[in-house]
Amino acid sequence: MSSGKVHAISSVVLAGGFLAGGLILKDPSCFEYAAGSLAGILLSPDLDVDAKNLSYKFFRKYKTETLWSALWHFYRKSIKHGSELSHFPVVSTLGRLAYIFLFCITLPNLLLSFVGWNFREETQWWYWQTLTHWKLWLGLAGSDFIHYVLDIATVQDKFNINSLFSGKTNFKRRSL
Repeated sequence: MSSGKVHAISSVVLAGGFLAGGLILKDPSCFEYAAGSLAGILLSPDLDVDAKNLSYKFFRKYKTETLWSALWHFYRKSIKHGSELSHFPVVSTLGRLAYIFLFCITLPNLLLSFVGWNFREETQWWYWQTLTHWKLWLGLAGSDFIHYVLDIATVQDKFNINSLFSGKTNFKRRSL
């Protein structure tokens, strides 16, 4: 599998492509796609791996790794690394977004409802924000797709298939 740095670079390149497309087409909505693909660096499919993900290194730098790790604890414990639920492009993107929505929006608002917070109104507002900014999520899905393709292209599985980019193959050359 590719390293976290390779995945981060691919997300930045994708964001650059969205920005270039937005400038060429004079369409400011392409900035949302770019922001979503940059979010793919922190909200990577590799969040199911504790402390080996690039986002953990980022939050470690700002002394908030413990909070970030606590947020993703149940995700890591419930999903096997490399499975379809954690890495398949659209499925994993929607799963991580639902997980964030549950733990960052729904549960805190539910707890605050016991002290008079309007749970229904606040949760509904966040829900509509999520639907309104769907281009962010599509950019994130694009980043996840590139992540998935890079993992497939560079994996060496149990049949000893070498990386597509290494130039090596398992086929013996015939002598003429």
